[in-house]
Amino acid sequence: SAYSDFAPSFYEQGLIFSSDRDTGNFARNRHTWNGKDFLDLYKVDADSASLNKVLKLDDYVNTRLHESTSITTKDGQTLYFTRNNLVEGKYKKDEEGIVRLKIFRAVMMDDGLWGEVEELPFNSDSYSVAHPALSPDEKTLYFASDMPGTLGASDIFMVEINKDRTFGSPVNLGN
Repeated sequence: SAYSDFAPSFYEQGLIFSSDRDTGNFARNRHTWNGKDFLDLYKVDADSASLNKVLKLDDYVNTRLHESTSITTKDGQTLYFTRNNLVEGKYKKDEEGIVRLKIFRAVMMDDGLWGEVEELPFNSDSYSVAHPALSPDEKTLYFASDMPGTLGASDIFMVEINKDRTFGSPVNLGN
């Protein structure tokens, strides 16, 4: 499209992707860096012949700030995604004045909407955690972060996803 569409991930018979497309809202949120709309997550079916079939994910996932890079489990029941650090509807800056990124998890509810959106426990207001990816067996979550212990400005980490939906401790993948 004419917009910044990126970070596709498979979902059902199509994709979820990030975009700064104008959704036609009267009170649009524009980013001061580039004057574009904030990023949100959208879905499209693989058999859609028209961009008119692009649907914005619900407001439990999308907020007035950025949502981006997502991955769903193969059964389509769990969504992991990146979001700006948002507390009670307002962005939160760290001590350096930076709005950090965090990974959130949502669950598909019986009504077909995403719900039970929760922040992952290894997020922080002091560093970013972003760009989730799942291992083929869905027992490991990979992500990028500048958390303490990084070797560069930002490294790739992995964390075990336990059967009870809790997480192990993040491990830096090293050199």
